[in-house]
Amino acid sequence: MQRRQPGSPILPASLIPVVAMSVGLGVLALIYLTASQPLITWRASLANQTRNLRLSLQEAPGVRSRHSVLKSQLDGLLTRVEDVTKRMPNEPRDDEFLADLSRIAREKGVQLEDFRRGTVSQDKTHSSLNVMVTARANHAGLCGLIDAVQRLPRLAELNEMQITGAAQGETYPVLLQYTLYYAAVTNDTAATPAPVPARRG
Repeated sequence: MQRRQPGSPILPASLIPVVAMSVGLGVLALIYLTASQPLITWRASLANQTRNLRLSLQEAPGVRSRHSVLKSQLDGLLTRVEDVTKRMPNEPRDDEFLADLSRIAREKGVQLEDFRRGTVSQDKTHSSLNVMVTARANHAGLCGLIDAVQRLPRLAELNEMQITGAAQGETYPVLLQYTLYYAAVTNDTAATPAPVPARRG
């Protein structure tokens, strides 16, 4: 056993648990650095570090609560990402989108006039294809079509809508631009490049 140096302060047994906890936080190093100072300074330093430690312990429930809230938000975000990913096919499938759009247009009384493929974009997380649709519709029919497209199993985002001419009766010409998302990059597909559709229209 190492001989105790004369003049070293004796730590009361009741403070041993506090000092043990302080070792992990670097408090013990501060104690050794101040051991050569007057006893009153050393004890004041120990009291200050102990007080800070107790404050940290008192705040621990709040930290755990904030961590729980953030974890819940993260879980919700991951669930949302998973849901969106499931709505992105592996290929553009714009022909299927046109078929769905034509069916919805008939149901809502909208007259489709043209469907054109636009630019293709490839991102680190997905690919996308822009399509442009010209149609003639009244207000109720157009709103019904937009709402129905939004509810399709595949993800199609309406980026732009323009009225391109004068109304004829209750109908007017409109231009709709959609972005079709596909080829979501996951851990299983990261090494597989997304297919690029042929330019037609």
